Amino acid sequence: MKGMEMETEMELETENNNALGNEEKVEEVIKITITKEAEKALSEVVKRVNDSFEVGKINRQTVASWLLNKACVELSDAYIKAIRYDNFDPAAALAVLYKKVQVTGVVPKELKELLLSQVGLEAPTKKPVKSKLTKEYINDELKEIA
Repeated sequence: MKGMEMETEMELETENNNALGNEEKVEEVIKITITKEAEKALSEVVKRVNDSFEVGKINRQTVASWLLNKACVELSDAYIKAIRYDNFDPAAALAVLYKKVQVTGVVPKELKELLLSQVGLEAPTKKPVKSKLTKEYINDELKEIA
């Protein structure tokens, strides 16, 4: 019932504003959380935009929305890769690899070698086989034929 009352109240307010000639631009707003560093940068951009701009007022929400809309259109694969790199989580990567190993039953060679080295079980090194042939002579016994 509360939802219905809110809708009705909102409709009445919009109708009253329209009747008075005040057409209000209604835009859906979704809030996000950003880091302090990003907030400082955003505030600096807002100051720069508002400096000597007397015919309007720009706020953080307006600048953030404008920047996101422009950046999303021009977002390259390189930037996507950089975002992924900056937010790489080794624990999550191991969890994904573990799930793949459980499903397939196959451990990638590189991962197996890394795991062995982590527990101190280095793969034994193969001894090089010496060739019996050299450039100078053959290392072999000669039998005399009588």
